[in-house]
Amino acid sequence: ALEPEANTPLAETYYEVTRYFRGLERYQGSGSGSYTSPIQSRCQKNFGIVVTDGLPTHDRSFPDDDPDRDNPNVVGDNNLPNWDGLQPAVGQAYSDGNAPDDSSRNGEGDTLFLDDIAKFAFDIDLKQTGTDQAGKSFNDKAFLKQNMLTYTVGFALDNQMLLDAAGYGKVVYYTASDSASLSSALNAALQSI
Repeated sequence: ALEPEANTPLAETYYEVTRYFRGLERYQGSGSGSYTSPIQSRCQKNFGIVVTDGLPTHDRSFPDDDPDRDNPNVVGDNNLPNWDGLQPAVGQAYSDGNAPDDSSRNGEGDTLFLDDIAKFAFDIDLKQTGTDQAGKSFNDKAFLKQNMLTYTVGFALDNQMLLDAAGYGKVVYYTASDSASLSSALNAALQSI
């Protein structure tokens, strides 16, 4: 019985999740100060599940000074928010980046960066310094990178961006059309985790 309202900043929100996992200061949202990273062990797997019933709106606010923006351990010339660097040609269907004509500024589907932020979360090392609960370095040779895998669920929505986000996150994209299939999709993601 819930009705959708307001905006859908999918990539902005997921980017904020990466800040949470890294223990950085907040960029979006209320509150102040730094997050406390939930990463406790160097061997810990980290997951995100993105559920949406629509394309993103008002989803283009990202910092230009992210500490991992110029990460030397990431191959390529990646920048936020278009981490994979893909840009569609005018007149082509697009599943990434800014809409080619920029005609619907901040409208539904105007920007499609969730897949880029899922790739960002997978590519970077979320915990680069310090020791884990066992007193071992987060940069232990056996566990050099603590990253995040991204599951996506499209509720009453089938979208290439969600498929790409799950692909970059090295996991699965689910679709759901009613409450039973949504419950099934979420349970499947949790069982996989």
